Amino acid sequence: MKKYEFLFAIIVIMMTMAIISADVPQIISYQGKLTDSKSGVAMNGAYDITFRMYSSEDDISALWSETHRDVPVKNGLFSVMLGTISPFAPALDFSQQYYLEVAVDGNVLTPRFRLGASPYALNVPDRLVFADIRDETGESQFTVTNGDPGLRIVGSGAVDVNFDSESHTITVDVPVMRARPGGPPFPRGRGTPDYVAKWIFEDSLGNSQIYDNGENVGIGTISPENKLDIVGNCRADTFFGVFDGAMVTDTTDSCVPWLLSGNVIYTANALGCCQGCTTAFYGIAKGNAGNRLYGSKDSTHVNLGVESSTGSPSPIVLPLSYCTVGGGHLNSAEGDGATVSGGINNYAHHSYATVGGGASNAAESLYTTVGGGGLNTAHGHAATVSGGYHNNAILNCATVGGGLANYVQGFSSTIAGGEENDVRAEHSVIGGGLD
Repeated sequence: MKKYEFLFAIIVIMMTMAIISADVPQIISYQGKLTDSKSGVAMNGAYDITFRMYSSEDDISALWSETHRDVPVKNGLFSVMLGTISPFAPALDFSQQYYLEVAVDGNVLTPRFRLGASPYALNVPDRLVFADIRDETGESQFTVTNGDPGLRIVGSGAVDVNFDSESHTITVDVPVMRARPGGPPFPRGRGTPDYVAKWIFEDSLGNSQIYDNGENVGIGTISPENKLDIVGNCRADTFFGVFDGAMVTDTTDSCVPWLLSGNVIYTANALGCCQGCTTAFYGIAKGNAGNRLYGSKDSTHVNLGVESSTGSPSPIVLPLSYCTVGGGHLNSAEGDGATVSGGINNYAHHSYATVGGGASNAAESLYTTVGGGGLNTAHGHAATVSGGYHNNAILNCATVGGGLANYVQGFSSTIAGGEENDVRAEHSVIGGGLD
């Protein structure tokens, strides 16, 4: 019969913090090494290993036993978990000394193994003290035990400690700390990283609206892209030291940034940002009025109207210069040096064209002028309609002084006034009258 020598065995108890409760697993981790008793060579293969627990080294009645079939042994080493096949009986409570017997393929190894301290952790005393916190005099202030129903902290002192058995949380209440007895308390509170703190109460701190990521600062935003980004309206009574490229937002129109470039203040956002905005590339415009400025940086525009435009919007934005709308509503100056002084729905649609005022007047060609009135049109180069209503100067250098429904189609011809007069010949003049 082949004999085996049991060189050593290590018993390790599987313990966690749950050992203080009744739910601790009653399992022992057991490792050992088998060698041939004659040659001393470590064994390899699969063996049936039986374990028995006794109350003494020579007791013949086992308190517990189990057999592990085909236990793999490599280089003599093996490992099993005792109690996984036959659970330990309640009477086997590890409250006294026990001895473990091992048999390999029916061969009993001797002597029996005396259990060390680790398995006895399976029987933790009901009042085991895991921690004892003492004051400077040595008097116990807090003791941590495994009391019913779970971990319990008892004691008294300056700090209140509470344990919630359902959530398994420990709460420590610390009293207000003061710089000196009777003095003001140290500030306390909690906050969010990167937010600048502010006083919520006289002794408490919390978050402010200011966000500082270490590089940029934001007010109303947590993603500032500049040294200071403010989301929302910002008002200042006085500005000084304004540098080239500085931006100011109209307080009545939050989507319109005004930019200082050289000697020109201009709205700088893209076209069509939102309804009712003063939308512009470059120039000076009245804010919150639906005005449009079209052009390039070196083109100076002045637009002080309402829902009016300077520059050419289509089919492409042209680099027009010195376009002016002095006021009024729905006016448009679309040419180099074009001007609409005021009025309603007036158009100066060519270079150096001018409309002085009135309503629905149009100066449509180079150097054309409409002084005022209503529904007047100066169409030819250098054509002029001084005023009146529904007058037309069609060809170059044509002139209508005023009146009603006068029509000049001759080159350098003139109608001074009157009603429904019509000149078609060149260099002709009608002083006035009717038809």
